[in-house]
Amino acid sequence: MDAPQSNPLPGAARFYLALVSAAGFLTMVFTLAGANWRLEHLSEFIVYLLMGALSSGMKVRLPGVRGTLSVNFIFVLLAVVELDRSGALLISCGATLAQVLLAARVRPKPVQVVFNLGNAALCGVFCDVIYHSPNVRQVDRSLPVLLLCASVGYFMLNTLVVAEIIALTERKAMIKVWRDNFFWTAPQYIFGAALVGVIHVCNTRFGWQYAVLAFPGIYLLDRSYRVYLRRLEEEKQHVKDHEEAYRQLAEAQQRLMTLSRQAGMAEVATGVLHNVGNVLNSINVSATLVADRVRESQISKLAALTHLLEEHAGDLPAFLTIDPRGMRVTPYLKNLFSCLAEEREVMLRELHLLTVHID
Repeated sequence: MDAPQSNPLPGAARFYLALVSAAGFLTMVFTLAGANWRLEHLSEFIVYLLMGALSSGMKVRLPGVRGTLSVNFIFVLLAVVELDRSGALLISCGATLAQVLLAARVRPKPVQVVFNLGNAALCGVFCDVIYHSPNVRQVDRSLPVLLLCASVGYFMLNTLVVAEIIALTERKAMIKVWRDNFFWTAPQYIFGAALVGVIHVCNTRFGWQYAVLAFPGIYLLDRSYRVYLRRLEEEKQHVKDHEEAYRQLAEAQQRLMTLSRQAGMAEVATGVLHNVGNVLNSINVSATLVADRVRESQISKLAALTHLLEEHAGDLPAFLTIDPRGMRVTPYLKNLFSCLAEEREVMLRELHLLTVHID
């Protein structure tokens, strides 16, 4: 598994790259310095190395990240079982270089090559350490258990190292990155361990040349990767479509709620305006009635009466008692008073109604 290509890295990611690269370089130096080279395994080593490099071309793109997954770890496990630690280290690094350099669509940066090489060195040696661990062998020395422990150790270290650099680069939680993008690959590592076990049994009985039988199994594993990833992408697209449908449904529901709220507000506003219109209509009726009463008021007749009294101001007592017109003044004033009092009551009542409507 190679790390994804990335944009300019944050400081923490650069430090992590340097740390993994340095640890892988030191592991490589100490492992090769203490290697016990045996020429009788040279042909087997070369064949495994070439097969690991060839299998590096069988890689699939990981969903969600800009990285790839290869099946070359099978030959690392095979080297762990049948060769020594230095052979597993060199095959792991050689297959990784082939995966990064020869089978890459985009030319990687030097820092990416160094990081992947350091990670490959760590994973190859770690896998060999687990397989030959006395603690594991005290529990169970059977080949299936040893291969299972070695493959799980290789899987955990390889995926966690790559997941951490992705998390630092994209500023995400490492556990979430690992769970979403790498956890599902565990069965393929276990299948690879089972395949290595079958190859080792054949090699033990018939000779190491039967390791070429690994290629049909590797092809099946590669096809299973691709089928699983295609189904995974289809499922993700299906989930994405559902999420988009739910989002559109939620937006439509929100729009309906907004329209309902606006319709309710419009209905309330219509009722308020209707009530206001009724009040204004009542006010207009009252104001018109008062205006008509004022316009038709009998008080204007006081002007004629005042003018008549001014004409007879010198003989006003005789005018009021002897003159027929003067004798009608008192009854006239009485009738005028009654009319004005009635007008006053009507206008007061209308003004009261006007005040009530305004309130």
